[in-house]
Amino acid sequence: MADVPVRVEERLKIKIGEAKQLQPRSNLSSVARDVYCILSLDQEEIYRTKTAEKTLNPFFGEEYQFEVPRDFRFISIYLFDRDKHLKQNKVLGKVAIKREELSSYNNRDHWFAIKPVDADSEVQGKVNIELKFSSSHHKSKWVNCYSRNDRLSVQVVKCLDLTLKNGACDPYAVACVTYTNRKTVSKRTKVRKKTTCPQFDEIFIFDGYEGRDKDMCGEEVEICELNVSIWHDAPGMGDDVFLGEVRVQLSGIQQQNAAPRNAWDPTTIFRGNTLVSKMMDEAMRLIGLQYLHKTLRPTIELIFSERKPCEIDPTRVRDSNTVQTNLNNLKTYVLKVFKAITQSAIHCPALMCQIFYNLKECAMKRFPENKEVRYSVISGFIFLRFFAPAILGPRLFDLTNEQIDSQINRTLTLISKTIQSLGNLVSCRSSQQVCKEEYMESLYKEFYTETHVTAVRQFLEIISAISNPENRDNDTPVTLKEGLMIKRAQGRKRFGRKNFKQRYFKLTTHNLSYAKSKGKEALCQIPLSNILAVERLTEKSFKMKNMFQIVQDGRTLYVQAANCVEEKEWVDLLTKMCQNNQNRLNQYHPSAFINGRWSCCESPNELAPGCSKVSSNDSNNFHITLDPERELQRIHSLIMSHMNQLELIMCQPEAFMKDILQFKTYGNHDVKQFFKVVSELRDVAAKIDAKHKTYMRTLARDTKYGSLAAPIGDDNYLLASRMNLDSLLSRR
Repeated sequence: MADVPVRVEERLKIKIGEAKQLQPRSNLSSVARDVYCILSLDQEEIYRTKTAEKTLNPFFGEEYQFEVPRDFRFISIYLFDRDKHLKQNKVLGKVAIKREELSSYNNRDHWFAIKPVDADSEVQGKVNIELKFSSSHHKSKWVNCYSRNDRLSVQVVKCLDLTLKNGACDPYAVACVTYTNRKTVSKRTKVRKKTTCPQFDEIFIFDGYEGRDKDMCGEEVEICELNVSIWHDAPGMGDDVFLGEVRVQLSGIQQQNAAPRNAWDPTTIFRGNTLVSKMMDEAMRLIGLQYLHKTLRPTIELIFSERKPCEIDPTRVRDSNTVQTNLNNLKTYVLKVFKAITQSAIHCPALMCQIFYNLKECAMKRFPENKEVRYSVISGFIFLRFFAPAILGPRLFDLTNEQIDSQINRTLTLISKTIQSLGNLVSCRSSQQVCKEEYMESLYKEFYTETHVTAVRQFLEIISAISNPENRDNDTPVTLKEGLMIKRAQGRKRFGRKNFKQRYFKLTTHNLSYAKSKGKEALCQIPLSNILAVERLTEKSFKMKNMFQIVQDGRTLYVQAANCVEEKEWVDLLTKMCQNNQNRLNQYHPSAFINGRWSCCESPNELAPGCSKVSSNDSNNFHITLDPERELQRIHSLIMSHMNQLELIMCQPEAFMKDILQFKTYGNHDVKQFFKVVSELRDVAAKIDAKHKTYMRTLARDTKYGSLAAPIGDDNYLLASRMNLDSLLSRR
């Protein structure tokens, strides 16, 4: 099969936090600076922060994410001082990170020392090299013995942007390897004349026996370092001119390369930046952005509005007495986020659930002996790569448009750390892990309980629901929801009465069952694969509210929940668990089959196809759901919150004319149109608000007298409603 070119795309996210203890402009004064940062790829500027004015401890709190457009050696952050009086910008220093070292700083804050910038410290060009290890057996040329041999292949491909020396550049490369016995072997390329971008394409082979001494038969040596240096050939100037070098540490790499590949480590599966993990990151961002907003935005907005301090590191607070109060604030926020996530499973997009289901199936087949991998493989994505990054950088995920100061940034960092740790509760190693920061230990202990473990497992089970009966038998069922509800008898017996009885329902990852009471033996168990549809039932069917139906092949179970909230939770959860069933219905009957006919379509055939489309039939299709009513309500709330300003504009237009005319697009006609639109917005919003208040007054009055607060759960709903209403009126 011919080689197919592969396009590799990489994304890099940089968060520039803050700098501390910068030197003042004058040693004899404390004159502050106006500081900004420039982010560069090998001296090429790609991003510039805002300027932090009049400070020696600037806080930036800015994030920048981009697709890596090309190869690079260093990513650098330069600090500049903007001097308005001298009209010049002075570089204060820089932080440079090698490309290969970026992964060591992934997903964690780090303080870097600011280093001076001079000509010698700047990157002078780039070199492209390729390395390859292979193992073989070789007969020594010195003594008659055989030993294992590691072979290193070094290909010096090309260089870019080399420095001119005295107006010329005739470069060549020297590849030098160092062995564990400190012996070195060097090889050099040919000289390429008059070019700063030489193309070498020369390959050098370094064998393990080259590093051995004559008296070292049988003793293994290892290549521990490779140095590739670039030189300018200057025969008339004496010594050649050094242009730069690259050092690569190779200790242990050849053994890893020669050894057989071991199985994945189930405790760290998909934790690195592999192609699969990057694909998952993009898929979750594309599919789950609305789900992310619905889950996290309320708590994020609360954090920004309350602005409560949450610093629990004693070294970061001035008064140690505030640590306990800050800890309580942090616990409150973490608990809100944790509940929002674990209770959001039914809202997880169907396509994400399908991906999680497939990942779990593959992991369970790969590690059949590991019972926890079914959870860790999903938590590594949903917690580590979805929720935690969004909490840490809410502006990057459009969760807020507000500026993030140092206090809120620290609060979000602590919450993100904790949520990431809570996502690992399902791992058997999580309870034994050592907390790196002592000040976080008390917070972690608060959440390392069986209750929180169960909540995480239930959440992960729902978003990766198993609907394949062949695999379900091998798993231990996990309880997802349980509680009392009213059911109508299914009439299995020929002369059985189809009355209503209270039963204790229990939903697990395997089936739905009900018993006479909690802890009793189940009277009926319905495998999830047998559930063809779960839909609400019209009230006219049995004159009962909050009813839904569980449709099976040739039989339908009618159930009444305790209230509308419980009804929605049961319907949504059952629908989510059964969404992958292959035999799901496309049509259903919204009413019951009573007195020999369907109440909805009047069909006398009990097995007649449904007359209405299943409401959740399109849940597996990826689409963006718009909610016009909700968006209209948000617009209306925004207008009403600024109604005073609108009234002021209409009453005193001349006071705002100057501001309006600053916009170049506004002429006299546009200004008139502007006031017309403002007037219409004010009138329409006022009408909607008046209707809303009328509705709320009516609802309050009806609820007060009991017409909308009737009890549920009795066999005779209408009789119970009348009896309770009569007793309520008599007491008044």
